[in-house]
Amino acid sequence: MTSCEIELMPHYRLCRLPDNVPVIFFAIGSGIGGMRGLIAQAISRNQQTLVVTGFRYRDDVPSEVSMVGTNGNSRLELAISSEQGRLAFGKALTEEVRSLVQNGAHIYVCGSDEFSAQVLSLFGGDKTCRLLRYAGRLHVESHTSAAPTDLETLRPISWSELSKHNKMNDCWVSIGGIVYDVIRYLKSRKHPGGEQIIFQFAGRDATELFDSVGVHLPYRQKCSGDV
Repeated sequence: MTSCEIELMPHYRLCRLPDNVPVIFFAIGSGIGGMRGLIAQAISRNQQTLVVTGFRYRDDVPSEVSMVGTNGNSRLELAISSEQGRLAFGKALTEEVRSLVQNGAHIYVCGSDEFSAQVLSLFGGDKTCRLLRYAGRLHVESHTSAAPTDLETLRPISWSELSKHNKMNDCWVSIGGIVYDVIRYLKSRKHPGGEQIIFQFAGRDATELFDSVGVHLPYRQKCSGDV
């Protein structure tokens, strides 16, 4: 008998807001857009709600976010980068989040892969994140914060150099002749197939596996070149 593990894809856009449980929203800037309706619904229900978000200017804050904190059952953790710098996850916020999670909170996250990784680290490790996903309580919409790459500027990388980057904290993968540093993607834990399937090809060529997955086909045209 072969054991297997199913990794559920965390995705908040397809989820309904649950009743009678705490809810936590994490987003930066425009990432709050898809959450505005959920936040308004939570406030109208007087659910226990925590919104952790940041914007460049105070005028950018949507009305739904401004409503948070107007009742006794919601709280807003807001950072305005032009006034006070970037959003920070301190000890008090970490403890508050973990307490809500222990009380059955559902979590919604939207932002860059770097931001998502920071948020997920609040929950106390990969095992906790996986359990939250399996329970349908963790919903993540994450996007890359990397700038587009000009292929002509890439330097040649030998197979021997590629093979050295085969660790969980130093992971390169070759797809279609292009080498990708996927460490931030691994840390974001957003891959629907799980982190292990990526790490299985750390320091190796993953083109055949990548091409065998149907949902990858729209991206395959972007992956061409020589290692």
